[in-house]
Amino acid sequence: MVRVQKIKRLFPDTVPFGLASSLGKPAIEFLNRYFDLMWNGELKASHGVWAGRWQELEAHAETNASTWMSAMGVRTPTDASLCLLLRYDAVEVHPLVRPTILEAGWYPEHFPSPEATSWCAQGSCAPTGGHPMCIHGTATLPLRAEYVHREVRPKSSWVYAWAWVQPNSVPALSLPSARLRHWDLLNRHYD
Repeated sequence: MVRVQKIKRLFPDTVPFGLASSLGKPAIEFLNRYFDLMWNGELKASHGVWAGRWQELEAHAETNASTWMSAMGVRTPTDASLCLLLRYDAVEVHPLVRPTILEAGWYPEHFPSPEATSWCAQGSCAPTGGHPMCIHGTATLPLRAEYVHREVRPKSSWVYAWAWVQPNSVPALSLPSARLRHWDLLNRHYD
């Protein structure tokens, strides 16, 4: 609890989100130390990173952490947690791949997107990735592209915004309901 209070002094929770440009030097130093510890620990290059396109998430950047997490198909944790919204260029983490069951394992919220999502009617085009499910009971977010890339050490300059995740007061959809809604979105989008 003491650690959480110290972190809350660096990343105050008096607002639902904060832009990283408002972070002070101690918070940036904390992030650099944290990223170093994370990179030198167990996570180094052993897990894929799930990411989305900035232009599809930018509209939600100034909302709240629960929306960020839902947009990427991640359930809101039951305890208050700090969430960082990172923005970086794809060339820094190339190559990007479409997520499959090989990356997701038995994560029940993963819902493979059709293979056709990587191709345009006129011929080949840039891959659009997969499509994460919106798993909260809030209004359905439109389909967004989702990618997986190798793990790299994050940079504090990638932090665009931060927010404290509050336990979700809106009940999450049941898995079958979330999948049915997602399936309907895929059908409407890809006909």
